[in-house]
Amino acid sequence: LFIRPDKFARFVTCLVYVPRDRYDSELRKKIGNVLEKDLNGKITNWQSQLGELAFARIHFSIRILQKQSLSYDVKAIENNLSEATLTWRDSLQKTLFKFKGEEKGLQLFEKYGLSFSKGYQEKFTAQKAVLDINEIESAFSTSGLKASLDYADGEERSKLKFKIYSVEGPVSLSNILPVLENMNMRVLSELPFLVTLPSNKKAWIHDFELETRERDEVDLEHIRENFLTGFNRIWQNEVENDGFNRLIVRANFTWRECQLIRAYAKYLRQLQVTFSQAYMEEVLANHPLICRMLIQLYTFQFCPDCKEERDSARNEILKRIFSHLENVMNLDEDRILRKFINMVMSTLRTNYYQLENDLPKSYLSFKINCKEIDEMPLPRPLYEIFVYSPRVEAIHLRGGKVARGGIRWSDRREDFRTEVLGLMKAQTVKNAVIVPVGSKGGFVLKQLPTPEDREALKQEVIFCYKTMICGLLDLTDNIVDKDIVSPPNLIKRDDDDPYLVVAADKG
Repeated sequence: LFIRPDKFARFVTCLVYVPRDRYDSELRKKIGNVLEKDLNGKITNWQSQLGELAFARIHFSIRILQKQSLSYDVKAIENNLSEATLTWRDSLQKTLFKFKGEEKGLQLFEKYGLSFSKGYQEKFTAQKAVLDINEIESAFSTSGLKASLDYADGEERSKLKFKIYSVEGPVSLSNILPVLENMNMRVLSELPFLVTLPSNKKAWIHDFELETRERDEVDLEHIRENFLTGFNRIWQNEVENDGFNRLIVRANFTWRECQLIRAYAKYLRQLQVTFSQAYMEEVLANHPLICRMLIQLYTFQFCPDCKEERDSARNEILKRIFSHLENVMNLDEDRILRKFINMVMSTLRTNYYQLENDLPKSYLSFKINCKEIDEMPLPRPLYEIFVYSPRVEAIHLRGGKVARGGIRWSDRREDFRTEVLGLMKAQTVKNAVIVPVGSKGGFVLKQLPTPEDREALKQEVIFCYKTMICGLLDLTDNIVDKDIVSPPNLIKRDDDDPYLVVAADKG
């Protein structure tokens, strides 16, 4: 850069030399913008010259806008020009070196320097690319799918940027849209980008712009982790893809808290309540604060680590819940919310807080005091245990503390409890000489293999049967050396209950 002002400091002449192969009109505009800003002037004329040399020369005439004496720092302007005229690839290299160190940065630059398309470079800065590289590297290391969530560009906090990184092929929109919509999101736009590495490995970036159904502002610091974890669980079929996942955004639920509410809703449907699952999903999403308090009520009753006095804490949260219910104007919504409260209060035991290999169990089971349930079809058992997972739903009904009966594989997914209840009544008559009451259990498969694959069907039935038995044993006491031993992390709201007799039944 060479600068020469006229003797009256009204105009400045600038000569700028740049590599010839880098020169284009876009570069010239960037240089002109820097000169106008740093010299506080306006370009009145420019002229470029490309000869046989390796450099292109650009001549700018700039009228100075300020009336005071002209002052400038050539070195500072040159630095600003260097920064402004970096190519996207140069910026990527510089950013990688800054955040990854020279050695690791060089490795990543050699891998990704030429991998991003022109469309991607126009859409995203090098800083954003480094974040995407981190996610792509993580996806390659796990051979899975990764995701990120952030605010969209601009000051709006209601618009979000959601990115999916896939190394196993592009993600089908018909698969992804229902997941996001069930998580209370509206998809405004989607842009796909292909990243091709020198090794010919490929990664796909899907860039979504989202907003909530209510177009509310979103506090990402609170929901980001729950949203991303929940999305991954849903995508891996570890969580059902339904409207209860709206609570992740609406009430800042974890995926397991959604699982708990979902399990109770599934059980209510087996009790033949008149409300559809879709309506229950809508009502709960419309009352996130009450849902949040329901989880607190559950925690006070069953969390082994709860430090507060359980009865007083439970009574206090119940007062708050019923106080908020007074503001619910719709009668059906009030009835639905009260049914969930009734379910939590009627629960005697749960395996929700039990761990397997230091991780939450993939299934959920809870024991119900049937006498406390509102509007339960007759005859009422004494206890029943409901087992829920994305692959199986199961129930075990007992007419008394000492009762016997088998387990049946049912194909009546919508009302298998009705079938099991009828069998329990028959079992009561059959076992009348042995024990005065009967019991019965049943389960349904929710992810049936193709009928042609009989071996896969057999293995799925065995897996679901084992899941049901594990769910029952999680809530059943044991007798060791004549002492009652309860399962770990189990809070009991009933007496000791070590009696459980089950056997594989017909079907």
